[in-house]
Amino acid sequence: MKIQLSLLFLGLLAGRAAAFQSRVPEPQPEQTRAAENNIENRFYGFHALDAQAVNIGTCAALPQAGCQCAFCTMLRQAGPTK
Repeated sequence: MKIQLSLLFLGLLAGRAAAFQSRVPEPQPEQTRAAENNIENRFYGFHALDAQAVNIGTCAALPQAGCQCAFCTMLRQAGPTK
């Protein structure tokens, strides 16, 4: 009897559970094409002159005064930057 009442109760509540299902709207063709164009422009729109110059072997990091961590110790031992 207890199981039958539980099943009846769950059956009545199961109809309301559909209200909590997510519904994702389908993307519009204009949105899809705009996203495709954005990806293509980022991938194919790269130009070598847009890149910043990188100086290999240089670092702008400075050790913190009073800090004894391994990174700050390594920076102190490396000496002043050029």
